[in-house]
Amino acid sequence: MANPHCLRYPSPMSSLYTNPETLRTVRRVILGLSLLVLISAVVGFLSHDLIEAKASTFVDRHGLWGILLATCFTDTFFLFQEPILLVGWTGGLGFWSTAVAASIGSIWGGINGWLLGRLLGKTPWIAKRINTSSVDAFMRKYGGWAVAVAALTPFPYGVATWASGATHVPLLHVLAGSLLRFPKILVYLWMLTLGWNLASGSWVALGM
Repeated sequence: MANPHCLRYPSPMSSLYTNPETLRTVRRVILGLSLLVLISAVVGFLSHDLIEAKASTFVDRHGLWGILLATCFTDTFFLFQEPILLVGWTGGLGFWSTAVAASIGSIWGGINGWLLGRLLGKTPWIAKRINTSSVDAFMRKYGGWAVAVAALTPFPYGVATWASGATHVPLLHVLAGSLLRFPKILVYLWMLTLGWNLASGSWVALGM
């Protein structure tokens, strides 16, 4: 028998080429990645040695667990995770170690967001923000697919996970969608390393 939850949420791929929002999303992704490279390059040019020193201190004290927990916190509460990625990489953890630790922390943060949305989603303050941002309708339509879209695009991942809890999307759908955090973090970290290395005069974009 087909899973009723699967029948409940259509795949966004069915409207990929007919939805005018798709082109705008692609443009936002390209713009966001370009800005990420630019910001990383500017920060690297202005404060290269200072940031590397601070990042090395953080990594020496907290290691991979520091990156994992920091990313978990940022993705639970709608904060930016890009500085955490840069700290891990410039602090000497390496590209893949940073990416894996941040991905695990991000997925963990998504679970936290789902739990908090489930517990607090009906409170006036949270419900107002979900409804006014149209996230509620989006989540009810796509369920776990919406979390997947948020996990992979600039759409706020934390907002989607909180909303998924508030609208009673199954946790397994949220977990499945959250797995796409790993490729997104890989791309974002690559963009950060690209900008950082360009600022230092190196054309080696990926410091594995």
